[in-house]
Amino acid sequence: MQRSNGDDPAVILRGWFAGTVSPVKGSAKTRKCRERAGMADAKIQFYYNLSMLLNSGAPILRAISAAAQGLCGKYRRVASQMAEEVRQGQMLSDSMERHGKCFDPFDIEMIRTGEETGQLPEMLAELSRWHEFRRQNRRTIGAGLYLPIFILHTAALVIPVVSHPRFWQGGRELMAYLFGVVGVLLFFYIPTAAILGILFLTPRRGPLRRVLDVLVMGIPVIGSAVANLSISRYSKVFAMTYGAGIPIVRASRQAANACGNWLMYKRFSGATQKAQAGENMSEGFARSLDYEFRETWKVGEESGELDRSAERLGKLYAQRAEFKFQMIAQWTPRIVYALICIYMVYKIFEGYSQIYGNAFRLLE
Repeated sequence: MQRSNGDDPAVILRGWFAGTVSPVKGSAKTRKCRERAGMADAKIQFYYNLSMLLNSGAPILRAISAAAQGLCGKYRRVASQMAEEVRQGQMLSDSMERHGKCFDPFDIEMIRTGEETGQLPEMLAELSRWHEFRRQNRRTIGAGLYLPIFILHTAALVIPVVSHPRFWQGGRELMAYLFGVVGVLLFFYIPTAAILGILFLTPRRGPLRRVLDVLVMGIPVIGSAVANLSISRYSKVFAMTYGAGIPIVRASRQAANACGNWLMYKRFSGATQKAQAGENMSEGFARSLDYEFRETWKVGEESGELDRSAERLGKLYAQRAEFKFQMIAQWTPRIVYALICIYMVYKIFEGYSQIYGNAFRLLE
């Protein structure tokens, strides 16, 4: 029976992703906008489209090829190369690993879990939701930083004058004023650039990444959010793999690899060792892990419904992680705003204290 146009994956794809980048020809302006789409947008779109295509019954190779048509630039080329590698017999996760610069280790582990458990569309949908959540948080932070950044640059222009009320009387020229402006900006931009450089330029694997993972876990609120996210990932992957009949040792090892943080990986690794020894996994979890998590896992082992307990834990800690990340996204601009205001008040007070200090010395 001949497939109708309505059943063609490319046609389905165009109908699904209205409002985002789609594989239509479009104008030159539209194509230019596509080229500016970031990696996060490309991954969200690719995962979502591929999930929907697979759920519609499209074969994996045809689904990847069709999903690639919705991308642009290098992401489209990478997806096309992946389709060719899958055609040659590779697994999708192995192909993604070959293009590790475009995909996170966590994404690869999730895809591998989906392939082994027969739940690839569900894993792709989960990845799409996760990256969409991250994108929304970044936009929330970005939108909230507009006012603080405006105030920062206004302060940079005003502080060199206000902090020294006799600025012009002292015979300072324009160059001195410009140095004052640059000094105020550098006071904020150098630490910001250092933090962003560490976050985005640190390799995804290796000793530097491990050090960064440990440091992140020590930051209040952020460390707690990362811990909840890691527990959620571990529990979800374990529930899917163990529930699909994969041996418990392998399921535990694969879940630990998917947790996304080296320090949390070490905290979970003891459970894998206990499972290898034929003992309860709950006895191997690090004591630094959340007590509720360890006790719920233990109850699941005793009741013989470990996969269901892990699934519930995955949902519970995902909600907690999302709440904390949303709180971080809302409070980051406010904290930056407060720091800028404190700095402005300090510099103004410093300038006037010098003047009045000199005045008091003259009176003496």
